[in-house]
Amino acid sequence: MRILNARIKNAHYARDVGMVEAVVTLLVKDNFRPVTYEMDVMSFAPRERARTPGALRRCLIENAKRMNDHGPANIARTIAGPRVA
Repeated sequence: MRILNARIKNAHYARDVGMVEAVVTLLVKDNFRPVTYEMDVMSFAPRERARTPGALRRCLIENAKRMNDHGPANIARTIAGPRVA
């Protein structure tokens, strides 16, 4: 799976967690589909990263790529929370 492009949308500071959260749209190309497709991934970054130009954007995109590498099943499990037996 290769990420061709990344865009940040709906970024805002979440006071309850003290971090910047954003939806990162990844343009992805993989071996299973013949065409490229877009995937939205929720990403978080500490507000301190905003001190240097472009650092916050880079951090949000890197976190989204890392979450995408773990696969959709793992992302859904992370968002849903731990399973209770």
